[in-house]
Amino acid sequence: MIATSVGLGRYKNITTALRRLDDKPKGKLLLKPNLVAGGLAASHVDAVRAVLDSLDIACIAEGSGIDTSELYSMLGYRELAREYGVELIDLNRTDEWDSSVEFELIDGRRVKVRVSRYARRYDVVSLALPKTHDHAIVTLTLKNMLGLVYPKDKGLVHGYSPTFGRVMGAAPLRRLASLLSRFKRLSRLYSSTEVEQAQYVYGARVIHRNIVAVLKFVMPRLGIIDGFVGMQGNGPVGGEPVEWNIAVAGNPLECDVFCAYKMGFDPASVGYLHHLGAPSAGAIMLLGDEVPAKKFKPHRKYPLQLMWKSA
Repeated sequence: MIATSVGLGRYKNITTALRRLDDKPKGKLLLKPNLVAGGLAASHVDAVRAVLDSLDIACIAEGSGIDTSELYSMLGYRELAREYGVELIDLNRTDEWDSSVEFELIDGRRVKVRVSRYARRYDVVSLALPKTHDHAIVTLTLKNMLGLVYPKDKGLVHGYSPTFGRVMGAAPLRRLASLLSRFKRLSRLYSSTEVEQAQYVYGARVIHRNIVAVLKFVMPRLGIIDGFVGMQGNGPVGGEPVEWNIAVAGNPLECDVFCAYKMGFDPASVGYLHHLGAPSAGAIMLLGDEVPAKKFKPHRKYPLQLMWKSA
């Protein structure tokens, strides 16, 4: 079951959708925003405020591929956390990791990767944006859980270590990348798509299995999609804005299936949704407003991304 709200602006869409939900999680919760970079690629602070006003959030936690602490400062998260008395955690600077998740590499090897133990300490609320993705077609509430993976392991979700992950090993570069990310200066480097075609196609296959491996370790208790403005084209960082003015909340898998469908994608063509047994979008019970379809332009390598089915 999912709840929706349309046309009320970012804050009211989210609070209205959450109010319409019958089965909201109770107790102390961890809010996982999506801070892959600054600017359009990041969960807006007003969306976080809407969740804090609606649920009992104990902490906000993220582990960005760049400098999470810098993004917290740049995007207004520090002031908001102080205002609400909520703990703000940079997962990349913690030392509590579990090595029970295994990723598949494109050469067939399997490697252990580390995932934050904070994911087991709280029920997780995943706050995401509707965006196209450079390997996985779309990124929504479920793929957002990759922010819980240890920073040096995160790039292995593609099945190989991308250039961006190696470059970001130096702290000064992570901070610089955070500052520049709001201007989309990182789009080509971050995307990790600038590799030879066979490697890319194999990476587009294993990423779906690796996302599912993380979700077996931690499945969010609640998904929230802030679709006030989404990203199309060369997401998840370098794409173009799409004004939509919607919010969706509820079962994370159903949220992602419904939203991917409304974005113009067949949910069954998104590998990680397929592997998780995605229901038909028409079978999802809906509370609230009818969400208008908004066809998102896919990533420039979308035809190659679809080859996960046969690679």
